[in-house]
Amino acid sequence: MLTFTIIMISVVLPLYILYWLVNGRTVNKSQLIIKSFAAVLLIYTLFYFNNWATTSIYLRYLYILLCALALGYAWWQAWEQPWRSPLPFRQWAPILGGIVLLSLCALVLANIAGGDEVPGGAVEIEFPLQRGTFFMAQAGSSQGLNGHMAVRDQPEYRGQTWALDIVRLNLLGSRARGIYPGSPEAYYIFGTPVYSPCDGGVVATENELPDLNPPEKDRENLAGNFVKIECEEGFFVLLAHFRQGSLTVAEGDIVSAGSRLGAVGNSGNTTEPHLHIHAQSTEGEATLLDADPLPIIFKGYDWLVRNDVIRTGR
Repeated sequence: MLTFTIIMISVVLPLYILYWLVNGRTVNKSQLIIKSFAAVLLIYTLFYFNNWATTSIYLRYLYILLCALALGYAWWQAWEQPWRSPLPFRQWAPILGGIVLLSLCALVLANIAGGDEVPGGAVEIEFPLQRGTFFMAQAGSSQGLNGHMAVRDQPEYRGQTWALDIVRLNLLGSRARGIYPGSPEAYYIFGTPVYSPCDGGVVATENELPDLNPPEKDRENLAGNFVKIECEEGFFVLLAHFRQGSLTVAEGDIVSAGSRLGAVGNSGNTTEPHLHIHAQSTEGEATLLDADPLPIIFKGYDWLVRNDVIRTGR
């Protein structure tokens, strides 16, 4: 089901809307204006909203090029058409379809609006991964770009409100060998070393939970294998979903920024291998996550949102 959804959103939907734009059945320029706005807004919405690492981060740029070509071709075809003319009943379908599509895109854009705005109280830490190209699968300050924000009003989970989920890309801009493979080893982030993002002390760990085959989830142990660090500045950072048995630190250890902690796995409540990281004001009491959330800015980088890429050679 997930593979089907990814293919529909990343491939079928944008290609179909571009075909719809150029299929040559436009009766007048007013009709074409609505179709053009609908096509452009859909490509624009998918550009920011869709998780492009599931296919390739470069595919969205191809769709921009194809959209520009499709617009040129459609308007060339309709150049001799009048601006207005009576429409047969069947020609109202493209107009109504365009209006519906514009409305849906507007709803999605409203849901991702403000995602690039930096919240107050952000803490600055080191990026915890090295030597690779890394993609922000969940990040930002709107729920449309960062699914973690859905818990901001749930006291037991709200510590992860500003969390980031990070995957690794290959040269083609994809995060796995396949659209949605069922083996964790097929994901390029799996087994990638993770390093401490700050100087501080390890206050809690888990290292023995199994790595799951996507899309299996462990809803009892949400963080899976994890490391929680109290940074010297007085806040806490949780890094989650480590590979079983990969941790090189234990509770009570002192770490420096850049110290190896373990390796990315697929343990806990996760649909696929990735590194989850978030900061919070306290350690938490009843749960790992029941503390005030703190936004994260990685040193040397701006505020990150979904589809942002970090390339590091360290």
